[in-house]
Amino acid sequence: MKHTVRIKKEAPRRLVFEVVSATGALLARSAPFVSICKLEAGLSILTAAARGAESAVVNIDGNNTSVAPAGQRSRVLLEGNLHPEHRRVLFAGITEAVVIDARPPKERRDDLSGPLCGLID
Repeated sequence: MKHTVRIKKEAPRRLVFEVVSATGALLARSAPFVSICKLEAGLSILTAAARGAESAVVNIDGNNTSVAPAGQRSRVLLEGNLHPEHRRVLFAGITEAVVIDARPPKERRDDLSGPLCGLID
């Protein structure tokens, strides 16, 4: 099941990513990031947590869910309460997701072969 990760710019210095399932359902939306480097780090943390899904640390606090790989302090903050079934589906497909950069054309990368942080945002 292929997910899609869409990178969006909401305002200056406010980038988010949304994870959408193959059926079109919104599985997760990140809290805002101030740079593409921080967003990439958040995606990396989410992917690492998904690879060890059975031991990932998931905390729900109010209207946010934090996700971290077991044994690591780094975490990614997602908006809303991530229901266990959505979490299972999210983790099942995030490691093979297709990433779409939906930022304005002048802010997008031409070369997607390297890390996003190789560019100035």
